Amino acid sequence: METAPSGSHDDLHLVRKLLVLRHLPPTARLPQPAAEEGRELMDRLLQAPEDEDPLTRLQREEPKLTARMALWYLLRFVHDRIRLHEQLQRPDLVERERRALGSLLDIRDADRLFDPLSVGPSGAAAVLEQLRGVVRSVGRSAASFVEEVDRMLWDLLETNEDPMEQIAGEWAVLAARTVLGQLVSEVDPSRQTLGEDLLGDDVRTFRPRQLIREDEMVWMRAEQVQLGEEGFTLSVRYRLTLADLPTREGPFGFTRLTWNGFNDAVDDRGYHYLRHSARGWGRMNENYFTACFYPALVPEASEIAFVSSPAVIVAVRIPPVAGQVPRHVRIEDITWRYQVPSTG
Repeated sequence: METAPSGSHDDLHLVRKLLVLRHLPPTARLPQPAAEEGRELMDRLLQAPEDEDPLTRLQREEPKLTARMALWYLLRFVHDRIRLHEQLQRPDLVERERRALGSLLDIRDADRLFDPLSVGPSGAAAVLEQLRGVVRSVGRSAASFVEEVDRMLWDLLETNEDPMEQIAGEWAVLAARTVLGQLVSEVDPSRQTLGEDLLGDDVRTFRPRQLIREDEMVWMRAEQVQLGEEGFTLSVRYRLTLADLPTREGPFGFTRLTWNGFNDAVDDRGYHYLRHSARGWGRMNENYFTACFYPALVPEASEIAFVSSPAVIVAVRIPPVAGQVPRHVRIEDITWRYQVPSTG
């Protein structure tokens, strides 16, 4: 058992998600990244050797494109945040930013100004210079349109170096993580093209009630499996225990422990399935979790392996206290194999 560093299980999740995308059944429908260069880069990542680390590839073999795309995503975040302020009708934020940003808030120019993939390094540098002017004019604490962006953007704003060289150099790791995360998100059909219900009307329901794991930290049982028209679900019941963390904290407070769930499903034909959605609920430490996977199980499959990797326990105090940061504890990966009943 180990306390997970802030980005470690996120990186593992991205790499595993890319692996799933490489081995989806032929019936899966995937959207494409918005930018042409993004589509081409995603194709190269999907066709790369299985044992190649995609984050390393982005840094070593695609450094210039990775830097440009990372900057594009950062600037789009700034643009979208400004638009959100207007949609939420926050006059205290919008008016100050409108005075400072000027043409950057003109929706007719927004795509062009915030797109270094189209306008090139000089255009990106010009946008950064305008953002620097905003920071200088209203102060860092008041520049609300960038205060939630990570430290990479602040570093770009506080220096006058070439932004592409700066990102490809000292920020190469974070840039690769940003680009891979965005590309994976853009091609994830669960985010864009699928409806809420993948099971449809033709559903086969099974209640295995099989023990998945039982040790000093985890008790888990499979309650229900449903096979539907465009996907399938697994529902489990579980209880968690951390020996160094008391469940109760005083007469009113307690620590709630939850698990990040099964994030992959693999059949005995070698096909992987994307987690379309997940839902957890419970009271105290008696929890339930349901994951839905896409697409539908191929007819020739006779077994599904549900995988939680990395498996992480999240500890949160209830009621929360000021400055509370959830504790993430990495545990041994969880795999459960389900023998699919015959339709005969």
